[in-house]
Amino acid sequence: MNKFNSWEDVERRLKNLYFYSDLTSGEFYAIHMKRCKNYFLVNKLRKKGFTYISIEKRLKLPRNCVNRYLNKSKPYLYVLASSIPNCRLNIRHKLLPLHSKKGGHAYFDFIKVPMEIKFYDEIIFILKQLGNRNKNVGLKEKALAYILGMMVSDTSKPLGYRFSNQCLISLTRRYDWDLDIGDNVCKYFITLGITAHRIKDHVDYRERAPYGEYRWITEKSPFIRYLLQSLLGLDINERTTYDKVKMKWIFSCPKSFIIPFLQGLYDGDGSTHNFWRIELSCEPNQQFIIKLLRKLNIDAYLDGDAVSIHNRKSILTAEKISIFKYAKGRKNKLKKLVSMIENYKSIEEIDMKVKEMIMYLKKRGVSGGNVSEYVFDNFKIGVTPNSINHLFRKFNN
Repeated sequence: MNKFNSWEDVERRLKNLYFYSDLTSGEFYAIHMKRCKNYFLVNKLRKKGFTYISIEKRLKLPRNCVNRYLNKSKPYLYVLASSIPNCRLNIRHKLLPLHSKKGGHAYFDFIKVPMEIKFYDEIIFILKQLGNRNKNVGLKEKALAYILGMMVSDTSKPLGYRFSNQCLISLTRRYDWDLDIGDNVCKYFITLGITAHRIKDHVDYRERAPYGEYRWITEKSPFIRYLLQSLLGLDINERTTYDKVKMKWIFSCPKSFIIPFLQGLYDGDGSTHNFWRIELSCEPNQQFIIKLLRKLNIDAYLDGDAVSIHNRKSILTAEKISIFKYAKGRKNKLKKLVSMIENYKSIEEIDMKVKEMIMYLKKRGVSGGNVSEYVFDNFKIGVTPNSINHLFRKFNN
């Protein structure tokens, strides 16, 4: 344990903490500060020869408090400051502990972090300090990017101990491939040095989750608080469900970071439709996602509260970069959609037998998307739902 000679020594060390401002604005900080100052006063008076009783009277402290301070018991802020490494920091960096113990009263495994992320190089600076220091930074880059995408789309971030958060992943048990998503999110956290594991499924019926849910959870870590505040740009009371992320820094990142970030987003909240469209439910971050997709030459537009990729060339690009990483069902649907695009024919190129089948199905109320899929499954022809609907309207007006 580091040894301090005064309250000022403790305070100087505390100022190196990433969450120093949260610490000092807490409702009990003034009490903890007074206790720490009293600790130094008690020991100073004792060294001057004051008795236990005279110290009690002089400082107006309970006897058990004086006894504790003179028998090596340290106050909270002293213990906290003692856990912080004594190292030089530049003006933009603070120290962030990755792990906590004793209910969040002590911290360990500190890394240097910028208070605010501005450039991609700062992401690499952080990654080099995480997990196995000798492990390929590229693997850690993909892990962090995918995790951030999932945090924006489909995870809860409950409060943990003081200055900590957890990630809770809950995915429907309707699809077996959701197990791959959750297991890989855990693997990615472990790659970064944060423990994570699967917990008991949620099996009680809920309207939001009628099939039950697979669930995974991380440890309570200040690092997850850091991801929320400094990488996603959220205040402590903000949530991705309602509040926009502030991630200008990601536009300076290479494709090696942007692609796994989008994969995390689309595995969490994406879908592929047989009306030749890839959608992402991402309110309130639609414009941010549209701008990010353009970095990869993927055109998208706002459709209601969702981001939609409808351009055929962009759909091919999205499939090429594996925009769905572990969501196997959505990935297979996208592969089929790509095959439909590659076998595309205009209505004018389709023979009469196929047109008659299209008209037959439409008259029976089958949607344009389902008719398009039926035509491909039976004739290996890709015809757009819009073309199908246009043909039907043309001959029924």
